[in-house]
Amino acid sequence: MISVVIPCTPQEHLLIEKALDSLALQTGLSLEVILVMNPKFNLETRRWPQLSLAVIESPIGANHARNVGLLRAKYDFVYFLDADCALADSKQLLRLVRFLESHPDATAVGGKYSLPPDANLDQQAYHWIQEEWLLSGLKSNQWETHYLLGGNCLFDRSKLKSIQFDETMIYGGTEVELFIRLGQLGHRFYLSKDLAVFHFAPINPSSLRKKAIKQAQGSEYINEKLQFRHIRFKFRSTQNLPSDLSSRIEAYHRVFQREKDPQNCKKYLGRFFIFSSLDFITKSFDIYSWKFKIDQSKCPITSKTSESGFSS
Repeated sequence: MISVVIPCTPQEHLLIEKALDSLALQTGLSLEVILVMNPKFNLETRRWPQLSLAVIESPIGANHARNVGLLRAKYDFVYFLDADCALADSKQLLRLVRFLESHPDATAVGGKYSLPPDANLDQQAYHWIQEEWLLSGLKSNQWETHYLLGGNCLFDRSKLKSIQFDETMIYGGTEVELFIRLGQLGHRFYLSKDLAVFHFAPINPSSLRKKAIKQAQGSEYINEKLQFRHIRFKFRSTQNLPSDLSSRIEAYHRVFQREKDPQNCKKYLGRFFIFSSLDFITKSFDIYSWKFKIDQSKCPITSKTSESGFSS
């Protein structure tokens, strides 16, 4: 038995149907699906009568949605799937559960992302980057890793106890902070190369650049908060890739390295704590906190484009 938690933003509501279709095809185990989504979007749930589907309205970020789903889940095995992803086949959840059961020392296991057949150039570039990031976290011990993808990971909740995702994170890679924090407490995670989900995220040059900015700042936030600097985001050579794909990847890398500079990020961290305080206040008054969060793409620090190679 497994609980599936799916955070869904307004931008992802057109993609959620693929995720639910793939869940409806799962066999070999009982599951419940908890969809935590923005209240502005109405989902016609009758399309999936075979699913035990609960829809929870939540206007606040991804980690808040994950925590809401974690608290609502009935079962100890809790699987987090992103709204822009879909399971590859009807036995995938069953294989994930068996993979976790085969690693009794693990708190969580997960897999990679796969490209959809019609992926555009920017999606291909981002997929290559995600693969590099995921492989950078591997330890030497048989696919044990420092972290997993937040959109394709299965937790044994009984080992989490009261530990939750950091809801104050407004950067990219919001799930990574939890994995690093758990790792410092002795928890273990394993990556399977055979348990990939399809990733349908719409990517264009502008959104690829914004991802580089947010993920660089998320990385530095984790470094500052947890003093964790063991992982270095490594890039393989792009020499053998097509030139247009290589140029996209290298442009991302330039922005990532620039925005990861501590001097840039310190300015952000100061603003971050101010806006985190506002976030707490607005939650107390039941106001949508996302209205007060930083629009990083408009910040003077990150609005430079001349050397990035991306067009907005």
